[in-house]
Amino acid sequence: MSPGAKGTLVHPRGNVLSVSIFPHKYVNIDISGMWFLRRMHGWEVTIVEFHPDRIVIVFRRPKQKHRVKGYVGVDMNFDTLDFSSPQHGWVRMDIRPLVHVIQAYDGKESRVRSLTKRVPGYKGTR
Repeated sequence: MSPGAKGTLVHPRGNVLSVSIFPHKYVNIDISGMWFLRRMHGWEVTIVEFHPDRIVIVFRRPKQKHRVKGYVGVDMNFDTLDFSSPQHGWVRMDIRPLVHVIQAYDGKESRVRSLTKRVPGYKGTR
């Protein structure tokens, strides 16, 4: 891994990134006029990596706050999915047909796997 600095060691000052490489020793990187500045406006620098032929700057978009319209509680049982929300109440979804299909194909798969181990030359193409 190349030497780099975490975002806590990078201090943006206008169009100059001041990167702490040792205690009280900084490298200033002038990024004014760079093509990516318009895209990264308002983003924060998380990592600066130094390579022999380039400097890699990793940006992160700040988390956006969303307004939550409602909540849903989910309970997954063996044969049902249960949902609960203040707006819609209690909803139960029966998934027994799906469980039956999964168990049937699981049994078929295990039989084919055991045949491929026991019978020489059997590839399980059927």
